[in-house]
Amino acid sequence: MSDYADILYDPRSHTHDSCIKEVPNCDMVVLIIGSRFGGTGVPSVLENFDFEHLKSISSKADLLEFKDKLSITQLEILKAAEQSIPVYSLS
Repeated sequence: MSDYADILYDPRSHTHDSCIKEVPNCDMVVLIIGSRFGGTGVPSVLENFDFEHLKSISSKADLLEFKDKLSITQLEILKAAEQSIPVYSLS
């Protein structure tokens, strides 16, 4: 929804960085699955993750081997998982 310009973000950093930094402030995350992949996360975003912890709690840890190919949406969900924030998905 950031394309509507009513989502707060730090203009000094990439919007992907702002998205990831906001996830820990959420009580829950609602994931709406559609047909589009979205943008691949920028490399600076990957610095905000504890991938070893994610591997330990993941049933599909092999996905994390290709972290440079993950979309910003996938990274937001991983950040929610890392922070133990409930994720509700709809398709």
